[in-house]
Amino acid sequence: MEKLSERESKLIRSLRLKKNRDASGLFVAETVKVVEEMLPYFDVELLLVTAPTDLPVDETRVRLVSDREMKRVSQLECPSDCLALLRIPPAQAVGRLKGLVVALDEVQNPGNIGTIIRLCDWLGIGTLLMSRGCADPYGAKVVQSTAGALGALAIHYDIDLVATLTDYEGPIIAADLDGKPIGQAATPREAVVLFGNEGHGFRPEVKSLCTETILIPKSPTAAGDSLNVALSAAIILSHFSQII
Repeated sequence: MEKLSERESKLIRSLRLKKNRDASGLFVAETVKVVEEMLPYFDVELLLVTAPTDLPVDETRVRLVSDREMKRVSQLECPSDCLALLRIPPAQAVGRLKGLVVALDEVQNPGNIGTIIRLCDWLGIGTLLMSRGCADPYGAKVVQSTAGALGALAIHYDIDLVATLTDYEGPIIAADLDGKPIGQAATPREAVVLFGNEGHGFRPEVKSLCTETILIPKSPTAAGDSLNVALSAAIILSHFSQII
């Protein structure tokens, strides 16, 4: 196995910034488990390991590195023994939306994005729409929180959500505190389920497209005034996926 060059090390470190991920078409995934889950979906540019590996990667792309070198390039607080430099797939046209689709309007917390991606994979939801202003799905915190699910569904990000949904003929259901209880909601076989920004909710132009709004009823004794967007998504999408 070849040693890691300074040029390669510099490239990996540069991918902490979105502009460099966009320019290079590359992103970083770390830990053996996450990398192994990613391999069926993404082309490998480089694989860094601190010990020989049996991961199915062309040996010419594998670099054996020291713990010190791994710490230098890792984006984790506690570097693992495996880091992959993976290629971002070319953007695809959204096309006709089928089945249950999830749409996010300016959801900015990487942990929320990663959890929702993982949730969609778990529930068999094949399409995720992400407006401009959402956290980058190829940022380190999102990648790691997906636990390898990033490649398992079609993710359309940095899109004009209003233009994408304007001609959609099915119901667009928004999770909103002004909505009706989820148990009273219609249960269509095809729908877009929309979740808004953690702080200000939906932009007016997005909310105007919604055909129905729903909420998760809270107990009269509940102390909080709202749920985290990822937790709301888990409850709502689990409800709809079982019905649809």
